[in-house]
Amino acid sequence: FLANFQSALEKRDMENIHHLLELLHSFFYQNTSALAEQTRDLYYKLFLSLETAVSQEKLPETEDTILDQNTETTLSLVEGFSFFQQLHQALIDRVEHFFTAAQNQQENSTISLIKTYIWEHFSDPDFSVKDISRHVYLSVPYLCTLFKSMTGKTLNQYITEYRIEQAKQLLQDPRNRVVDISARVGYNDGSYFGKSFKKVVGL
Repeated sequence: FLANFQSALEKRDMENIHHLLELLHSFFYQNTSALAEQTRDLYYKLFLSLETAVSQEKLPETEDTILDQNTETTLSLVEGFSFFQQLHQALIDRVEHFFTAAQNQQENSTISLIKTYIWEHFSDPDFSVKDISRHVYLSVPYLCTLFKSMTGKTLNQYITEYRIEQAKQLLQDPRNRVVDISARVGYNDGSYFGKSFKKVVGL
């Protein structure tokens, strides 16, 4: 059971983990002959496996978890529960935290890929949201929804603000003409660039 649990964590197989937890609960709930110390020992090993997975994945910790690779703390946790149901629920809670943190980490990684791609291609006037969607293998609707939910800005808003920020840096050098700057930050139309600049900066 322990090996299957560890394998499912490594694969981030949430469905299999939930199935294993149901089997675990059913076994100990029905098997009243199981010794308390044997039960605690297995749960102790499961908690340690979970903590190891969190550490290896470099997932964030929360104040209400003990995912800190501290075996004494883990042992105290396991021995602190008087009832099996409490112990099992504590394991479920930690598992839920693991998968939530893993999902957030994956989404944050995607956002980083999106931003990096924008930084590398913002000067191309033909650069579009469709280009980004192809780069990160996400549909345009999902991409836009994900980016807005994670950053609070739409993709087009972020691209425009990034372009204008780069233009502000270029404007500090009086040798750069506005028409040249607009082209360097991805605008074919100098007039449209001026309107975009004023909308973002206010000047």
